[in-house]
Amino acid sequence: MNNSGILLIIASVLASYFLFSVVLIHLIRRDLPIKQAALSEYALGKKGIFLSLGLILIGFSEIITAITSQDNFAASINLLLAGIGVTITGLIKMDKLGKKSLRNTIHNLGAILQFLFFPVAVYFFSSAISESPVKIYYIVTSLVTAIFGILIFTLHPKYVKNELRFYGLIQKVNIIIINLWVIVFPLIQL
Repeated sequence: MNNSGILLIIASVLASYFLFSVVLIHLIRRDLPIKQAALSEYALGKKGIFLSLGLILIGFSEIITAITSQDNFAASINLLLAGIGVTITGLIKMDKLGKKSLRNTIHNLGAILQFLFFPVAVYFFSSAISESPVKIYYIVTSLVTAIFGILIFTLHPKYVKNELRFYGLIQKVNIIIINLWVIVFPLIQL
């Protein structure tokens, strides 16, 4: 196995830790309403380190995958930007919900990079594939994460005002769809 193959396996393992951290933090932080609370709220406090580390590692996973997929430049650049975004989100925890602060602005910018550039990256990766089932999976993932991303951006102001009971669920479904793709894609590349 060459160096790219080893890096792709590492990328898949890092993304798998994120999935583990999401499940673990929901078991640990039962005080938060699962349908309403955004994933970033689970990263607050001492117990949030598991999720923060998971966000950083899935960001590294996306960055590694982007670097090893240089033959598709447009897809790689978009995945790199998404990876940088989610890494920022993990490194810079948000302040209290609704508080206007530089920390929240940077945290939200990281999330915007992830939700904006990830669907575009997957779309560009799909354009280079001729295999029907994999291509369909990529296109569906791209479209669904784009639609969820638009919903998340549109509903975020109501979430900040604590007016939505299902914002967290929409965001988490989108994040899990993204996460599953980030786990599987490197393995498909082997």
